[in-house]
Amino acid sequence: MLADLLHAVCPAGRDSDPSLQERFDAALLVTSELVTNACRHAGGPDHVGMLVEDGVLTVTVHDTSEQRPCPRYEDERGEAGGFGLSLVEALADEWGVSGVERGRGKTVYAVMRLS
Repeated sequence: MLADLLHAVCPAGRDSDPSLQERFDAALLVTSELVTNACRHAGGPDHVGMLVEDGVLTVTVHDTSEQRPCPRYEDERGEAGGFGLSLVEALADEWGVSGVERGRGKTVYAVMRLS
Protein backbone atom coordinates (compact mmCIF):
# COMPACT_ATOMS: atom_id res chain seq x y z
CA MET A 1 0.00 0.00 0.00
CA LEU A 2 2.67 2.56 0.99
CA ALA A 3 5.05 1.35 -1.70
CA ASP A 4 2.30 1.88 -4.29
CA LEU A 5 1.57 5.36 -2.92
CA LEU A 6 5.24 6.36 -3.02
CA HIS A 7 5.66 4.99 -6.53
CA ALA A 8 2.57 6.91 -7.71
CA VAL A 9 3.91 10.14 -6.21
CA CYS A 10 7.30 9.83 -7.88
CA PRO A 11 7.24 7.01 -10.46
CA ALA A 12 10.47 7.78 -12.32
CA GLY A 13 12.55 9.42 -9.61
CA ARG A 14 12.68 6.43 -7.32
CA ASP A 15 14.59 4.32 -9.82
CA SER A 16 16.94 7.05 -10.94
CA ASP A 17 17.75 8.66 -7.57
CA PRO A 18 19.38 6.37 -4.96
CA SER A 19 18.77 8.87 -2.15
CA LEU A 20 15.06 8.90 -2.99
CA GLN A 21 15.04 5.09 -2.79
CA GLU A 22 16.66 5.34 0.66
CA ARG A 23 13.95 7.75 1.81
CA PHE A 24 11.26 5.42 0.45
CA ASP A 25 12.82 2.49 2.32
CA ALA A 26 12.97 4.57 5.50
CA ALA A 27 9.31 5.53 5.06
CA LEU A 28 8.35 1.86 4.72
CA LEU A 29 10.30 0.99 7.86
CA VAL A 30 8.78 3.84 9.89
CA THR A 31 5.27 2.84 8.79
CA SER A 32 5.95 -0.79 9.66
CA GLU A 33 7.23 0.14 13.11
CA LEU A 34 4.22 2.33 13.92
CA VAL A 35 1.78 -0.40 12.84
CA THR A 36 3.76 -3.08 14.70
CA ASN A 37 3.70 -1.00 17.88
CA ALA A 38 -0.06 -0.63 17.60
CA CYS A 39 -0.38 -4.41 17.17
CA ARG A 40 1.96 -5.29 20.03
CA HIS A 41 0.95 -2.71 22.59
CA ALA A 42 -2.53 -1.42 21.73
CA GLY A 43 -4.59 -4.29 20.33
CA GLY A 44 -3.96 -3.33 16.72
CA PRO A 45 -4.60 -0.24 14.65
CA ASP A 46 -8.12 0.97 13.92
CA HIS A 47 -6.90 3.10 11.04
CA VAL A 48 -3.67 3.67 9.11
CA GLY A 49 -3.50 6.84 7.07
CA MET A 50 -0.92 8.09 4.61
CA LEU A 51 -0.78 11.47 2.97
CA VAL A 52 1.85 12.83 0.62
CA GLU A 53 1.68 16.56 0.12
CA ASP A 54 4.39 18.84 -1.28
CA GLY A 55 6.99 16.08 -1.03
CA VAL A 56 6.20 15.32 2.62
CA LEU A 57 4.78 12.00 3.80
CA THR A 58 2.63 11.94 6.92
CA VAL A 59 1.77 8.49 8.32
CA THR A 60 -0.90 8.21 11.02
CA VAL A 61 -1.80 5.12 13.02
CA HIS A 62 -4.86 5.29 15.27
CA ASP A 63 -5.63 2.73 17.98
CA THR A 64 -8.03 2.52 20.91
CA SER A 65 -5.40 2.56 23.66
CA GLU A 66 -4.90 5.71 25.69
CA GLN A 67 -1.35 4.71 26.61
CA ARG A 68 1.24 6.93 24.95
CA PRO A 69 4.16 5.17 23.28
CA CYS A 70 7.59 5.88 24.67
CA PRO A 71 11.01 4.74 23.46
CA ARG A 72 12.69 2.11 25.59
CA TYR A 73 16.04 2.64 27.22
CA GLU A 74 18.95 0.70 25.75
CA ASP A 75 19.06 -1.75 28.66
CA GLU A 76 15.34 -2.55 28.15
CA ARG A 77 15.77 -3.65 24.53
CA GLY A 78 16.36 -7.22 23.50
CA GLU A 79 15.50 -10.01 21.11
CA ALA A 80 11.78 -9.43 21.70
CA GLY A 81 11.99 -5.83 20.55
CA GLY A 82 12.25 -2.38 21.95
CA PHE A 83 13.95 -0.76 18.98
CA GLY A 84 10.89 0.47 17.06
CA LEU A 85 10.45 3.99 18.36
CA SER A 86 14.20 4.56 18.36
CA LEU A 87 14.15 3.76 14.63
CA VAL A 88 11.16 6.05 14.11
CA GLU A 89 12.93 8.81 16.04
CA ALA A 90 16.09 8.38 13.95
CA LEU A 91 14.40 8.18 10.54
CA ALA A 92 11.41 10.53 10.75
CA ASP A 93 11.74 14.29 10.60
CA GLU A 94 9.07 14.47 13.29
CA TRP A 95 6.89 12.04 15.20
CA GLY A 96 4.46 12.29 18.04
CA VAL A 97 1.09 11.45 19.53
CA SER A 98 -2.14 13.38 19.15
CA GLY A 99 -5.75 13.06 20.14
CA VAL A 100 -5.30 11.13 23.37
CA GLU A 101 -8.84 11.09 24.71
CA ARG A 102 -10.45 8.90 27.29
CA GLY A 103 -12.25 6.11 25.50
CA ARG A 104 -11.20 7.26 22.03
CA GLY A 105 -7.60 6.15 21.85
CA LYS A 106 -4.79 8.05 20.19
CA THR A 107 -3.09 8.70 16.89
CA VAL A 108 0.65 8.21 16.51
CA TYR A 109 2.13 10.05 13.56
CA ALA A 110 5.41 10.38 11.70
CA VAL A 111 6.38 13.02 9.16
CA MET A 112 9.12 12.49 6.57
CA ARG A 113 10.40 14.63 3.72
CA LEU A 114 10.61 12.57 0.54
CA SER A 115 12.46 15.13 -1.55
